[in-house]
Amino acid sequence: MNSHLSWSHYWRGGAGESLQAHPASPLYGFVSEYFLNRIKSQESVLDIATGNGALLRRLPAEHDGLCAGVDYSDISPQLELRNRHNFARMDGSSLGFTDNSFDWVVSQFGFEYVAREPALAELFRVLRNQAQVLLLCHREGSYLCVHSKQQLLEAQLIMASPLFLLARQWLTCFHCEQFERCELKLCMDSLFAQIRLPKESSLLLALLHGVMQWVRDVQSGRYSERQAQQIIHQWVLEVETNIERLEHQLNVALSAKDQKHLSAEFRREGFKAKTVALGEKGRSLAWGMYFSRQG
Repeated sequence: MNSHLSWSHYWRGGAGESLQAHPASPLYGFVSEYFLNRIKSQESVLDIATGNGALLRRLPAEHDGLCAGVDYSDISPQLELRNRHNFARMDGSSLGFTDNSFDWVVSQFGFEYVAREPALAELFRVLRNQAQVLLLCHREGSYLCVHSKQQLLEAQLIMASPLFLLARQWLTCFHCEQFERCELKLCMDSLFAQIRLPKESSLLLALLHGVMQWVRDVQSGRYSERQAQQIIHQWVLEVETNIERLEHQLNVALSAKDQKHLSAEFRREGFKAKTVALGEKGRSLAWGMYFSRQG
């Protein structure tokens, strides 16, 4: 599975954004200060790698300028958003807009996924002389990346384990007299040791609880064995797509050198740059970048 398919799967699943953060997060604070509090009602906005439109969703109700969200994945914004704004499947390195079309370009954990040089050339092309840009980007070594790395390791260990093979076997032998719940618990305890993940692993716990529930549902006749097997197949695809997505995120995270190079590119185009290493409670989170050009 490639990154396009893994992200398409993620967005079609109804995810609101690629990163969930609490409203008091410095990430939201940066977006509010340098975008939502500065944009004028008639100004046009292009959201690159929009996902399901998280940034456009935060625009004030009185904003009536043109808004476009583009993403190279198959996205599924809520109907209310689709009625208000324009969404299209489009790669940020090849934008289908005329020159000087937008007052703003914004991107929340998306611009770093696009091929850097052609994406910058396209961004500068579609911006007007007087323009503003806001970027939130993954930061190499941040708490978010460390957490993603842990999630990736969990998923990889689970895929390398016999979990899904055993789950399929459990569903075919549940009717055997000797196959009682106590035996299922022993199998699961043994599986924990084989996978070498802590019992607090949220992904592993969710999968194991799901398997137990499906075994019970098949035993009770609520679902057929075939239906349960199809669900397990879907779980395998879910874990595989998560692995692809997490690997992609870790590969595109910006180092301090990357961030300085990016800022320098904007300065060469006449922009003033404001870069903040966002964090909270002593933990780094992301790069917040704001660029403005007076024309």
